Amino acid sequence: RGGNKFSRFVADRYGKMRKRYKDRRTAKPNPPANMEELLQRYQNRLNALACSVLADHQRIEKIICKDFTTPLASSLSRGCIDSGKDVNEGGCQFNSSGIQAVGITDAADSLHAINEVVYKQKRYSIDEIISAIDNDFEGDYYQEIREALLAVPKLGQDESPEAVRWVNKTLEIYCNALKQVPDCPRGGMYTAGYYALNVSD
Repeated sequence: RGGNKFSRFVADRYGKMRKRYKDRRTAKPNPPANMEELLQRYQNRLNALACSVLADHQRIEKIICKDFTTPLASSLSRGCIDSGKDVNEGGCQFNSSGIQAVGITDAADSLHAINEVVYKQKRYSIDEIISAIDNDFEGDYYQEIREALLAVPKLGQDESPEAVRWVNKTLEIYCNALKQVPDCPRGGMYTAGYYALNVSD
């Protein structure tokens, strides 16, 4: 801000107008009523992200197809000689693009914990969970929420087959997101990859 009275006035007015504009554009909080609704929102969000990220990937693939032919790899790949096309043009018999997911385990454990603590046990509301995360679980109350979430069994704890089911459910959501992305390069399909990495204390 400037040091004179007029510049402070302009800056103050601008700040108020910008806040009013942001308040009008920001949707009022509308927490999901149940876990099914939360999962549907998660699916919708992942669908949008997959389409956005892979749209960039498709632009790169077009350039690779045009400017980076691979004669040796193509001659050794089934289908390329018969079709007369390079690997990067879709000459292979099978043309898939593997898209790796990292963090599926953490996402699944988090969804499982929310389902147990919020929707099954009803110990805390989803708004309280969000507030705890926004505040980095600082303070006694938010630490209680953190402990409740951590107490829910995670993948790798053999006594909890439910944790495995949540990983499978989360992977299914990821696979669904890839299936709905249009225009996979080389006339193929997007296939899901999975790095089983998770965070541990």
